[in-house]
Amino acid sequence: MKNAIGLALVIILAIIVTSCRMTFAPDEYSAEEKELKLASNAGKPDPAALSRLGEIYLLRNDRKRALGFLRMAVKADPDYPPPYFFMGKIHFFDKDNDKGIEEFGIFQKKMDRVYKNDPALEEFYTKSLMYINYLHVTIKRYDDVLAGYKKIVRISPNNQKAHYNLAVCYYNFFHNLPMAYTELQKVIDLNTDRRLSDKARFFIDYVRNNPDSRYVSDFSFLDKD
Repeated sequence: MKNAIGLALVIILAIIVTSCRMTFAPDEYSAEEKELKLASNAGKPDPAALSRLGEIYLLRNDRKRALGFLRMAVKADPDYPPPYFFMGKIHFFDKDNDKGIEEFGIFQKKMDRVYKNDPALEEFYTKSLMYINYLHVTIKRYDDVLAGYKKIVRISPNNQKAHYNLAVCYYNFFHNLPMAYTELQKVIDLNTDRRLSDKARFFIDYVRNNPDSRYVSDFSFLDKD
């Protein structure tokens, strides 16, 4: 299973970061689609190939066909995590948030078992959790947002973006200034990305000037870049 996930990661990782704003030409993936269909029809079904086909149809906004391939991937290997992530996205796009949350929960349980096996899996998992957190913000599930960012920094303690967004979460959603300051200082101390370090310094000044976050509704501080 580890090898199968590794093969899919090269394809999947680029999708997670900018999936909120990507558009594609309809035929951009035609050649790859043809090869994947040949692979998925040759002998034992390949969950990675089927999952990628589902992802391609999702990128084309053909959610019905995407869901069909993703369900076939799950049938081929119920322990292969990526299809659950993409099915969760589809359900959110279809405004079935409860079903989306359920699929994301399954995805996390599957990933919790395997991400330590490979650094690439860890990166895939943290990027996926970032995206799930973004969706949770849109439906105001702030407890889940907090838990999600805490999970990311447990998995990847030096993840500067996660510490930054955790600070925003503490300030905007839970009005906890001491914890917000603590996380912002971690961002500055890590300094792996100067842009985020500068944002953290700016945000510290913002918090000092607006200490009562109950009257602040600006969530644009969340880093989605």
